[in-house]
Amino acid sequence: MMKDSFNLQDYIERKQKKINSTLKKILPKKNGNILSEAIHYSLFSGGKRFRPILCLSAYEMFSPENNNILTIASSIELFHAFTLIHDDLPCMDNDDYRRGKLTCHKVFGEPIALLTGDALFNLGYEVIINSNIPEKTKINVIKEISHSLGIKGVVGGQAKDITKKKKINISQLKEIYLEKTASLIETSVKIGGIVANLDKKKLLALSCYGKNLGLGFQIMDDVIEANEGQSKEENYVTLLGLKKAQMEAKKVIDKAKNSISIFGKKAKILNHIAGWCMERDN
Repeated sequence: MMKDSFNLQDYIERKQKKINSTLKKILPKKNGNILSEAIHYSLFSGGKRFRPILCLSAYEMFSPENNNILTIASSIELFHAFTLIHDDLPCMDNDDYRRGKLTCHKVFGEPIALLTGDALFNLGYEVIINSNIPEKTKINVIKEISHSLGIKGVVGGQAKDITKKKKINISQLKEIYLEKTASLIETSVKIGGIVANLDKKKLLALSCYGKNLGLGFQIMDDVIEANEGQSKEENYVTLLGLKKAQMEAKKVIDKAKNSISIFGKKAKILNHIAGWCMERDN
């Protein structure tokens, strides 16, 4: 049996470069304006570009990469950056650091950080609207993004997170993770399929993959934090223990892989990404 010679790290690095290049074309130029400075700081302070890469990978199962999908995938990173900036604010999670660097509000102040998030949120929609994909596809992409960011997605999950009781159970925590983290990951994968014009059955498979991948991704964050001695609040490790949390992550990531078995060998990259989610240490 021939060994799979696919190098996921090389693939990710190539896609990251293309996404970063696209983002630089999309963003307003740095012109001394504090808002544009904050936008660039927030977008280029690290980050895996995980969500846009998932979008590209799903699309490329059926069509070769092009400027249209790069644009749409990059818009997802704008929405993701918006959620992170607002998540870090003192009125939310009150974080001083993100990816080892000072958070936006620590560098530019709370009002500018709030406006930076707002600007990225609106720019994301503007990029989609001005893209060259068909009008019907634009509507479907916007519909998916709006749902994943709304009261049944990131915003709703964040509201539950900041108002949760100290004695939270695993079912309540899972609900928060599915909304706050998994919803945008699920949508990122599904949008790749929408732009590729897939039918409902295939889109459902991509959604199932993204939802379970997103949940597994967040559980592994808990595991990584526990291994680094950084656990600050109730999470899968504190509620289940380290070994059971790892087992739960494996279970949902295996479910993610199984859901895209209908694509056969075309799903190779998405399967590699799922494996990386389970094995990663940062």
